[in-house]
Parts: sequence; structure tokens; C-alpha cells
Amino acid sequence: MDIGESKIGYKQFLGVGSSPRKSDIVLRNSSYRVATVCLGLLCVLMLAGIIGQSIHYQKVEKETQDNVKVIDKEKENLQDSLKALVDKMNKTMQDRKCVNGWQKFENSCYYTSNTKKSWQKSREYCQGKGADLAIITSQNEMNFINGLFGNDREVWIGLADEGVEGVWKWVDGTPLTLEFWGAGQPNSHKGTDQDCVEFWHRASGKGEWNDENSTGSHRVTWRGLCRNSGAAENRGFAGPGPFYQLGRATGGIRAPSYQDAENSSLGFWTYL
Repeated sequence: MDIGESKIGYKQFLGVGSSPRKSDIVLRNSSYRVATVCLGLLCVLMLAGIIGQSIHYQKVEKETQDNVKVIDKEKENLQDSLKALVDKMNKTMQDRKCVNGWQKFENSCYYTSNTKKSWQKSREYCQGKGADLAIITSQNEMNFINGLFGNDREVWIGLADEGVEGVWKWVDGTPLTLEFWGAGQPNSHKGTDQDCVEFWHRASGKGEWNDENSTGSHRVTWRGLCRNSGAAENRGFAGPGPFYQLGRATGGIRAPSYQDAENSSLGFWTYL
């Protein structure tokens, strides 16, 4: 064997220079197909997942929007119910009648005590009737109170600066905004600690406010002007049927006799 033949045999042994076998090509192509199919399936699964998530989110979004619509509708219904209730309450307030001895103005009843007391004692007296010393918040109310008295009269009202000197507040804690002071008032006359306010009705027929002393040896005693605005817990209502009273002591509604309503010293009663 010469050298040339030996080289050819060696190349054949190594496979160098020979063409790929058909079986190898088929095997290689088959592997590519499998990989392609797997990759395609993976893409399909991912696409299906994305589509599924999208559908789910759309469903959740629609449910949320539907819930919002339901809530908005319920809110609208509640607002309508609240408005109807407020209108009914306002109508009831307007239809209320005051018990004997009390005078009605708008939605409040007014009563003047028969005995002269200090400002604090007068307030306690009013509170005992389910009311408080009068709060005056309008010119019309001031005119009404002025018309209650036909002669020279002073009565306590629910205004004081007991907390901070010169800072006048009503008994419900609201600050003074509308003022009806007399000329030169308030003045803490002669240096006295005048922390309480009286409605000063003069013979001229004009009512004004004046600060007065209600403590110590120089305290002044006047009658108290009570006002029941319907906010007190103990207030009575009379109607065609039983008389119902909502009270702190009972913790609920009870139905005493109609005579209880007639004898009641509270500021309000009405037919419902």
C-alpha cells in the first residue's frame, strides 16, 4: 500500500470529506421540529394566559363599575330619604305648639321665669324645663323678644364671657356674631366683673343688651328668658292617639296619659 492509499483510508476512517449520512440529517431535522413545536406550544400557553388574565381583569373591572353604580344609586336613594326626612322634620317643627305659658317664634318656644335669680341659677331653672337661657341669632328674633315685654323689664339671656374676658359666647358654645349692645356696652361698670348679659327692655320700647354682674356681693338678680329650640332630650309631643315622650330616664319611648302632656312644663308639644 502506498502512502496515497493510506491517506484516503485514514480520511474515510475519520469521515473527513465524506457527505453526511441521511439518517443524521433526518435526526437533526426531527430535533428542530420538536424544539419548534415545544416553543410554539409555550407561546400558545403564554398567549392563552395573557388572554385569560385580560378577560379576568375586564370582568373584575366591570363588576367594580357595577358595584360603583349600585353604591351611587344607594347613595342617591339615601340622600332622597334624608331630604324627605329633613323636610318632614322641618314641617313637624313648624307645626309644633308650645305648652301654656310659652310663646312660639319660628321653631322655638320662649318662657320667662317668675322669680328673680342669678344668671347661673336662672340657667339651671331653664335647664330644668328642658331648655336653656335664650340664644338670639337674628334681628327678627330680637324683635320678637322685644315684643314679649310691655314695660320696663330686664331678663337674663344665654350670653356670657366667663371663660375669657371680652370673648362673648352663647351657652351652646357658639361665638357671638350678631350684636345688639346698648350704647357704651359692654363696659364692666365701675370695674365690676360683669360677665353675664341681660336683655334690657326700656320704656321706650327698644330692647338692648347690657353686661351685668351675677356673682359676689354686687350680683344682680333678674328673671331668666328660657328658650327651647327642640334640641333638649326631655320634650313632649301630644297627638290624636297616645301621648309619647322620649326621655332620658326611660331610655326609650313611653306612652303616659294625656294629662301628663297638659301638666308638662317642657317647651314643646305637638300633633303628629
